[in-house]
Amino acid sequence: MIRLRLALVAALALSGSACFHQSVSSGLEPSPTVIEHQFVRTWLWGIVPADTIDVRQKCPSGVAKVETEQSFVNGLVGLVTLGIYTPQHLRVTCAA
Repeated sequence: MIRLRLALVAALALSGSACFHQSVSSGLEPSPTVIEHQFVRTWLWGIVPADTIDVRQKCPSGVAKVETEQSFVNGLVGLVTLGIYTPQHLRVTCAA
């Protein structure tokens, strides 16, 4: 009975730490310049958003693509902190 409970708790924890990937394209031609942040801070399961990240100096021609995702490691950190700190991975591809 204890093993069944542990298995149910583990299944619930894993299903609650789902990964996601979101990609937004501006339609501009991408350049080889990519800006990445592995741990962008969000709080309370993402309800409190991340601080603004200014990429204007590194991307003077604008942004071609923005991708945000919650990797397995990001989800694991969120699970360990009970959702208080829920980091995301950010990748910005500059326009040519």
